[in-house]
Amino acid sequence: MFPSFRKWFIVAASLILGLVSLQFIPAEPSASWNKDTPVYLVLSALGEPAPNHTTSAYSPEMVEMGRQLVYDGKAKGGKYISKYYLCTNCHNMAIEDPSIKVMDDPEARLDYVQQTNQKFKQATTFYGMVNRESYYNDDYIIKYGDAVKWANNNLRNAIQLCATGCAQGRRLNDEEMEAVLSFCWSLGYNMKDLNLTQQEWDQLKLDASESDRQEELRNMLKSKYALKSPATFSEPPHDKKAGYENLTGDASRGEVIYELSCMDCHKDQGVSRLVLDKSSFSLGMLKRNLFKNSRFSLYEIARHGTHPGKGHKAYMPHFTLERMSHQQVEDLRAYIEAGS
Repeated sequence: MFPSFRKWFIVAASLILGLVSLQFIPAEPSASWNKDTPVYLVLSALGEPAPNHTTSAYSPEMVEMGRQLVYDGKAKGGKYISKYYLCTNCHNMAIEDPSIKVMDDPEARLDYVQQTNQKFKQATTFYGMVNRESYYNDDYIIKYGDAVKWANNNLRNAIQLCATGCAQGRRLNDEEMEAVLSFCWSLGYNMKDLNLTQQEWDQLKLDASESDRQEELRNMLKSKYALKSPATFSEPPHDKKAGYENLTGDASRGEVIYELSCMDCHKDQGVSRLVLDKSSFSLGMLKRNLFKNSRFSLYEIARHGTHPGKGHKAYMPHFTLERMSHQQVEDLRAYIEAGS
């Protein structure tokens, strides 16, 4: 979901006036803040230090270049970042949860992405990414250690890690990096995304200039959205025939997941050589592999993914519990068994 024309007009006007350079120059007086004001400008005016992914290269041209890199895999006249993946293969570009404070409820997310015509992805949305404070969190750190620690608190490093590791591609050059960051900044939260009450708005504007109140106000704003995307790894059930304990699959819900997740990548001209559809052939193949220790097993692929292979570096990322619940895996199983 691209920013509205109104948002673009506001950003462009701000650039002309020198108010939005993304160098965290304090915003106009709080009386001028409205629902379209970027959250980072308000935080900056409240004394928030500039994050290390701030860019001074922000411009409409750089935003467009970044959009091309994200959606097309390369900028006009440039080289592909990856031969295998686009950012959009794993990430949505709009708000994907009913509450931006909660990024660990895949059941609510599934309903929301279905309502908003999005996909059910393994990785978190780009929308609001610049407002988060860490990346590759939790079990990514535990399992991969130093391989991801360098990217945990640095969005530039996280983007490079995603390009070279996750996407099996090349490093972005400096201009490409600033372009992608510019595009990400264009998808930063605006004040309207925080759903402040009128009382909170009034308090914010009244006390914004009071230095002894600014930290409290910053914390109040940050409480309105998740500062990180949690990540918990999981395993297939010990007994695949029995499935996850005490859970019964819902085939109708499984069909939605199959459409919005599985078929999004496993399609003709998609990122996988395995094409899936709703035919008895596809569903039968998945059913025959359900209980095997096979990369075609639903349980194995959902929780372990696959690894890059010789001559074919494309692979499938696994789903953390925050991106697909045990219940949703059972829902997929129920759909596969019912449709095969």
